[in-house]
Amino acid sequence: MDDRITDLEVKLAFQEHTIAELDEVVRMLAQKVEVLERRIEEAIAEQAASQAPLDNPPPPHW
Repeated sequence: MDDRITDLEVKLAFQEHTIAELDEVVRMLAQKVEVLERRIEEAIAEQAASQAPLDNPPPPHW
């Protein structure tokens, strides 16, 4: 019985360690996603600004 309890304790400790590592990875990826979302929004805004209508209409031959 003691061996079974010891095995369960070892498995539990391993699982807790694995969960902590995975949590860190998820947090890191979430931060990267936030940065990338901001960059995409900035790129879209820059593209929209660069496609703004010109104050001077193009010449008639265009």
